[in-house]
Amino acid sequence: MIFDLFPKKQAWSNQVFEKIVVSHDIELTTKNMTTTPKKFATWLEINSVIKLFKVTGIDLASYDYNHLRKNKLLPKLCTLTGIFAFILNFSFIASEVLFCGVTGFVSPSVVICMGSTLCMSLLLWIVMLKRRKQFSLLIDKSGALYDSFRVNTDLKLRRWIRTCGYYIFLAPLVASLCSVFSIQHDDSYYYLHCYTFGNMITTSNDYYKDLLLLLFLTVENYMQFFLPNLVTVLIFFLCEHLSDIINIFVTKCSTESWEEYCMVHGDAKTYKILEVYKRIKQNFDVLNELSSWPIFLIISQKFLTLFFTLTVILSSKKKKILIQLIEACFLAFNAVASLVLLIVAGSRIQETHRKIRYLLFEMIECHRHVSSRYEILPMLKTFVEKENMVVTAAGMIPVTRSLFLKIGAALVTYGVLIVQLDTSDDP
Repeated sequence: MIFDLFPKKQAWSNQVFEKIVVSHDIELTTKNMTTTPKKFATWLEINSVIKLFKVTGIDLASYDYNHLRKNKLLPKLCTLTGIFAFILNFSFIASEVLFCGVTGFVSPSVVICMGSTLCMSLLLWIVMLKRRKQFSLLIDKSGALYDSFRVNTDLKLRRWIRTCGYYIFLAPLVASLCSVFSIQHDDSYYYLHCYTFGNMITTSNDYYKDLLLLLFLTVENYMQFFLPNLVTVLIFFLCEHLSDIINIFVTKCSTESWEEYCMVHGDAKTYKILEVYKRIKQNFDVLNELSSWPIFLIISQKFLTLFFTLTVILSSKKKKILIQLIEACFLAFNAVASLVLLIVAGSRIQETHRKIRYLLFEMIECHRHVSSRYEILPMLKTFVEKENMVVTAAGMIPVTRSLFLKIGAALVTYGVLIVQLDTSDDP
């Protein structure tokens, strides 16, 4: 079926496709790559996350951007400062957990939970530190694609960046405030006893003790919440931007303009459009590969925190006050929010890739008697095979029976251990 287009619409369609094909047909040289950091100034969400990563000592800025800086020592100094601060905080919390475990000052179940989440945060930090160059390269390539597709669009600060910013910054602080409010003034001595490794607090000012306790708890929650939440938001934003790129690609390749374009420009240009999608798909495949381990560690930590929180609420025989329930619910909400962000991003990616597949099938139908049809079909078959997997967590961890068995066995073992340790403390 041939669609009749208005002259203006047909001219707009041809101009759009020409801009896409030309921008992606020419490979970026080293000289051109040095201009990409200026374009990324409009990529607000990712830039904000990159700046926050510097606090942890992980520099995700592109090599060209750091190379163009006048003061090249500043990025290295910030990275070393972040690494030193992270190691210092980790050593402090690890020694505090070890002190609590050796002296038996708190319940062994609490020590196990804190130690496990702390080790997962350390592993996550090591993985992100080792893969920082690969993530930086992926951000550069995705940014170049995003810049070319949104060249005529004025980007605004979306509400997601504020929501995720609150989620990153306020999560450790809110958890600390809930903990401080749930601790009675008479019991604050015992908690400070753990953080100061048995040293006495001479002051009798309760407000000073609360502020000191709030500081220690915030540092502890920073180690447990800040980095996992930050990595979650980074992966979510990357998935969102890839989804936006594909949505714009689908919009510009609408059914009527697609068929008209195939008839007007023939085989060569339409095959180049398929190459554009191939580059988009390659970025998503790289994101799958880089994010598998971080997502696995984040999910394990969040499930561990969620399971521990529910265990404490259900197994404790003490009467809970309202603030303790709020603290437990907040920890559970923090765990669920990370999972929701990842799953929502993955579902959008899968939905938009499904639209792309329909367009590619239509392109093959338009080229029934053209030789390139036999080149397009194997490429499409490869895309379908990769997309036709049962996946979860932003499409980055294949859901297999062994994965469910491992997670289930770990949770059951942990639950039995928690119950045994809690019952052994009862007289």
